[in-house]
Amino acid sequence: MLCSRDIFKGLMSLLVAFSSVSMLLAQPAINNSEVKVSARILEESVPLNRQAHLVVQAQWSGQPDQITLQPLEPPALTNFKIISTASANRVQAQGDQLITVRRYEFVLQPQTIGMAYVDEVLLHYQDETGQTHSLQTPRLQIKIVDPVAGPRKNLIGPIAFGGALLLLLAAGLVLVWNQRTVRRVQEAQARQKSQPPGEAFAARLRSEVALQADDLALQYGRLADVVRGYLHEVLPVGKSAGTTQEWLSVLEGEGFALDERTLVQEILQACDLVKFSGAPADPNQLARLYTLAESFFKRRSMEAAEGSESRNSKSQAPNPK
Repeated sequence: MLCSRDIFKGLMSLLVAFSSVSMLLAQPAINNSEVKVSARILEESVPLNRQAHLVVQAQWSGQPDQITLQPLEPPALTNFKIISTASANRVQAQGDQLITVRRYEFVLQPQTIGMAYVDEVLLHYQDETGQTHSLQTPRLQIKIVDPVAGPRKNLIGPIAFGGALLLLLAAGLVLVWNQRTVRRVQEAQARQKSQPPGEAFAARLRSEVALQADDLALQYGRLADVVRGYLHEVLPVGKSAGTTQEWLSVLEGEGFALDERTLVQEILQACDLVKFSGAPADPNQLARLYTLAESFFKRRSMEAAEGSESRNSKSQAPNPK
C-alpha cells in the first residue's frame, strides 16, 4: 500500500511539472529576433586629402519595434576624425519573413599618412522581454596614402584665355549667321516684290509649313504667321491690327467678301487655339487649314490679275469723240 509520504511526493512532482508547463506557455510568442551587427570601411585605402566611410549595420528578423536599440556611441579612432554622421532604417521582405536593418554611417577625415584604426563598436539593445544585450564589432584598419593632386592655380590663366577665345568665336559665328539670315530675308522679300502677293505667300506657305512634321503645333503658328503676313502686305493697316478679331474688322471694312472673311476667321481662330490655349494639334485639321489658306491666296491672285487686265483694257480703249 502507498504511504502518505509517497502520495505527497507524487503530488509535489505533478505540481512542479504543471508550473513548468505554465511558465513555458506564458513566454512571448516571438523571441527569435537575433540581432546581428557588422562594421566595415568602404574604401580599401584613402588619400590624406579625401574621406573614408565607416558603415555600421544592425539587422534582425521581425518588425522594427521588436528590438529597441540604444543610441550608438561613436567608436574610438586612431588617426581619424569624425566630420559627419548619418543613420537610416530599412524594412525588407525575405521569403516569408521581415528583415529590419538599421544603418549608421560615419564620414572620417584622415589626419596623417600611415595606418588608421577604428576600435570596436559597441551596440546595446533590448529584446521584447526587456532583457538588455550587447554586441561588439571587430577592430578595423585602413591605410592612409599620399594626397591626390588637386586643381592647379596656374591653370586659371589658360582657362580664362580659352573662355575668352570661345566667346569671341561664338560672337563671330553669331554675326555671320545673322548676316546670312538678313541676306536670305532680303532675297525672299525681293522675290516677293517681283510677283503678286498671293503667289509670293503661296510659295512661302509651301516652304515654311510642313504638314508631315513632328512639331505640328509649331506648324499651326507658322501657318497663322503666313496668313497675317499676307494681310499686312495687301492691306493699308500697318501694325494696328494684330488679334484675329481686329483682322476680321479690317477685312469687313476693306470690303472682303463674307466667305473670305469666314475662311480667314476659321484659319486664325484654329491656330490661336493651338498656339495660345493648348488645344491638341490635329494633322487632318492642319491639312484642311493649309488648303484653305492656299486657295485664299490663289483666289486673291486671280482677282488681282483680273483687276489689272480690266484696268489695262480701259486705258487702251479709244476715247469717244
